[in-house]
Amino acid sequence: MHPILLASLLLCSLLTGCTRRVVTSYSTTVSGPNTLVAGTFITSGGNWTHREGNIGQGLEVNVSSVNVTWTYSHTTYLSNGASTSGSSGTSRPIVNTGTTPWFLYVEAPDRLWFFDGANNLALQEGRGSSLNETRVISGGKLQDEAIQVPADLIPRLPEELQKLIPKPKSPASRPSI
Repeated sequence: MHPILLASLLLCSLLTGCTRRVVTSYSTTVSGPNTLVAGTFITSGGNWTHREGNIGQGLEVNVSSVNVTWTYSHTTYLSNGASTSGSSGTSRPIVNTGTTPWFLYVEAPDRLWFFDGANNLALQEGRGSSLNETRVISGGKLQDEAIQVPADLIPRLPEELQKLIPKPKSPASRPSI
């Protein structure tokens, strides 16, 4: 570029207040220990998170009077320090009207079981930023016997619901050769 043209552009930008800024945003959040881990029973409001590699899941539970609401989130962490968030997958109330306390059971960070304290048990499976629901027990009736209910969860259910859950099928024995 010619020195006169360059000097003219520099002078023009100084006189007009023209400046160029580059803003880069990086996450400086320090990750804490995973709390949304397999085998966890959630029985109160709060936040639970899990991060493995570049994938993070979060569960926020809010309790008010007889309503329990929850929100699931999915985050992908990028190599440059930024992240993309899948926001919330779903949020539905669990009306805690039963005689047994409600609970959420974490089979895995993306496999969550919800019991309403009465007669409904549902499995929520994470698929990216959303959860797909399968009602295993609804209104005290078995809906999907193909879904294997985790053994740790069963004793927490009322006795009449425990009886509805099929026993795990043992593999057929094969004759030895």
